[in-house]
Amino acid sequence: MTHTKDRFAFTKHLVSATLLQGDLFQQHSRTFPDSALETTVEAYPSLDKARLKTELSLIYDDEEFQNCSGTLALYQVLMANNLQDTFTETVSLLNILITTPMTTSESERPHPCEEGHHCKAPSQPLNPPPPDPTLVRKDTIARRPRNP
Repeated sequence: MTHTKDRFAFTKHLVSATLLQGDLFQQHSRTFPDSALETTVEAYPSLDKARLKTELSLIYDDEEFQNCSGTLALYQVLMANNLQDTFTETVSLLNILITTPMTTSESERPHPCEEGHHCKAPSQPLNPPPPDPTLVRKDTIARRPRNP
């Protein structure tokens, strides 16, 4: 039970993702998301809070960055323009977010059939392999009658 609580308790990365959500950049440029920044540096203490805030403020105000559709797009723009040395904390956060699964449970992912993909039965029947004779219990083997 403790493992389950621990697994679902860490959701700070979801809040962190809002810092780099392109469709929120204009809103963030008007009102900086201090609460989300605080949660992010709490979750990832290796990040330099002051520098990250400065970098994010520059990103939020720039039209080119506002056109980024997501974290990966922002990462690609930074790399393509050789800005990884300028936006070091942002790149660090992007690396974290890009490699962290956003769902908290495998069961939350829809089955491909539920997403509208066409599912079909396998071309070959799924027959189990024959049992290994070395694993058969001896007391289940039929005994042959002894010859007198």
